[in-house]
Amino acid sequence: GDEAAGYLREVHVPCASLESLLDQRGWSRIDALFVDVEGYENEILLNADLQRLSAKLIVYEHHLLADQGAAIARRLSQHGYDCTRIGSDTLAVRRAA
Repeated sequence: GDEAAGYLREVHVPCASLESLLDQRGWSRIDALFVDVEGYENEILLNADLQRLSAKLIVYEHHLLADQGAAIARRLSQHGYDCTRIGSDTLAVRRAA
């Protein structure tokens, strides 16, 4: 309600793609990716270069995603991941080559 208005303030937060973070740190890949961004997991996981990241494990919250959760699971499956829902999270494990 209106009581909360006194506690709110606008904060500008810098954003970066996963690929640019890899570049900045000089990493060629990551082993695990944990995504918990309160319903915006689709923005990350539907746009990330999954081949380049080549993470062995991706964990993300799905309970706030509505229809996007299925799209993310399909995309991960197409890129070689097996997805399992556990509670409000999905674990995506890359299949062995």
